[in-house]
Amino acid sequence: WASNGSPDDTTLVICESPLDCLSYHQLFPDDTTRYFATGGTLSDKQKTLLKGVFDKFHNKGGHIMIATDKDEAGKQIEQELRNISPETSQINRIVPRHHKDWNEALMAEIRRQRKQEQKRSRGRGLSR
Repeated sequence: WASNGSPDDTTLVICESPLDCLSYHQLFPDDTTRYFATGGTLSDKQKTLLKGVFDKFHNKGGHIMIATDKDEAGKQIEQELRNISPETSQINRIVPRHHKDWNEALMAEIRRQRKQEQKRSRGRGLSR
């Protein structure tokens, strides 16, 4: 899965699932970001496709974010992606601090925001 691209895209975010890509975008909205989902593993066809995209992003000074799950499989995909990226690419890995994947992180953020809203609305009562 891949999001629609734009010539203005400067960041490429790679997640394991489309849901994680969409969740990452909700947490860190950016109109100059393109998203790819690997489906949890990288086939040879995906590696070839991504290598071409990496080269294009690298040539225009773009940034590659590896946003895979916070587990061993995520680390393995990170290494595979680093192996196919241009040697001097600007590439980083980001994982959710307290959650396994970006969808879990988004759900926790939504719960946190709702809790804050409930506290604020309780504090708005009329006083005598």
